[in-house]
Amino acid sequence: MSYNPPGPNWGQQQGAQPQGWGTQPPQDNQFANQQANVPFASQYGGFRPQYQEQSQAGLALGLGIGALLSLFLCAIIMPFLGGAAWFFGQKEKKAIQAGLRDPSGAGQAQAGMVMGIIALVLFFLFVIGYILLFVVLAASA
Repeated sequence: MSYNPPGPNWGQQQGAQPQGWGTQPPQDNQFANQQANVPFASQYGGFRPQYQEQSQAGLALGLGIGALLSLFLCAIIMPFLGGAAWFFGQKEKKAIQAGLRDPSGAGQAQAGMVMGIIALVLFFLFVIGYILLFVVLAASA
């Protein structure tokens, strides 16, 4: 018994025209060719508009996280990091509203801004607490 390899039309239906490797499937979708006219369309079919400025939402988020972590590490830098997070978060939100930056970073900018505000409030509460502690200790001595 010998092995007979399959013919050139193996696996195709009878009467069907074989499609080569470089041919496109038939387009029955009326919107299939519409994407070619869209500016900024990538070669893989995605649409991502280009913005004038790079997003700073990650910077605001990182500064906010750093401000909260500085409470445990070195509280003296807490108001600087918190103020910077608040500043960059607010700046990012204004740029997003103006259409200069990608709106997908709005959540990160908001989170960084909120963490910066929380860090500033905590810092000033600790400062007030330390002042009250020293006043009470000085009055009792």
